[in-house]
Amino acid sequence: QTMAFVPLFIFTTAATIGFTLLAKERSDARLADSEEKYRTLVERASEAIAIIQDGRFVFANPRLGELIGTAVEDIIGRPMADFIWPEDLALASERHAARMAGLSTAETYDLRVADGTGAARWVAVSSSLIQWRGRPASLGLLTDIDDRKRQEARVAELLADREALLREVHHRVKNNL
Repeated sequence: QTMAFVPLFIFTTAATIGFTLLAKERSDARLADSEEKYRTLVERASEAIAIIQDGRFVFANPRLGELIGTAVEDIIGRPMADFIWPEDLALASERHAARMAGLSTAETYDLRVADGTGAARWVAVSSSLIQWRGRPASLGLLTDIDDRKRQEARVAELLADREALLREVHHRVKNNL
């Protein structure tokens, strides 16, 4: 009787192995598809994406490298303070520390970063607390708003000039009366 179950046992074992291999193949295909979607999304994003852990960059997409003017390989491992404009460093550090401590802080704010030429470049930062490799980290999305800030400064300058001109005209009219 034992010999009658041997073929059944071999068939069952072979079927189980085949089913396991088929499931693994499907799982690998889904993983490859998911990775391709992720890579396309992150590498082609118009926003700079960064992950900061322990005050250092642990991930950066190509757009961040373009924005800062530094190769992505040269960004990874460096402190975030290396790329923030000195006058805005206190703001960024304060917000980052509060976020890491789990405190409520503004998720979106504007600050300047130092680009590859050493000039300031305005960015809108949107950040949130995430888990990265089992530890807390900060996910930041940076949008280049340098042109908008320049236009705002120009409009403010033109407005100040018009107000000065209006005061002068008012003064002259008053003197003539």
